[in-house]
Amino acid sequence: MKEITKRFTPIANISILVLIFTGVVIAHYEKNFTSVLDFNKTWNVILFIKHLLVALMIVTHFYRGLILNPKIGRLSSQVNESQVTPSLSSQVVKLQKFSLNLVKTNFVLGLIVLLFTGILSSL
Repeated sequence: MKEITKRFTPIANISILVLIFTGVVIAHYEKNFTSVLDFNKTWNVILFIKHLLVALMIVTHFYRGLILNPKIGRLSSQVNESQVTPSLSSQVVKLQKFSLNLVKTNFVLGLIVLLFTGILSSL
């Protein structure tokens, strides 16, 4: 998993920058966009929800990469260097499962963002 993370983290980081940049450009040129906090139009409400989901995806991505994965790595090295205690080993497994669940959550959120993009395009 560590090798996969090393390979795909830079791609995910670049994708985040592209998402933010294209979101700003699209909002600037979109005739339906009036303001981020203008909830009188359905288009703006959907865009606001989409932005919240993208922000949640970004926070989740950086939480996994900067906090959770290093913690898993530290605990895993402790398990490898010392006598394995059941509680430490089970803690590593729980954190790994949590990390995988965050990946799955981000995948689902990404699909929802794509759905909202399609809805916005049709309005």
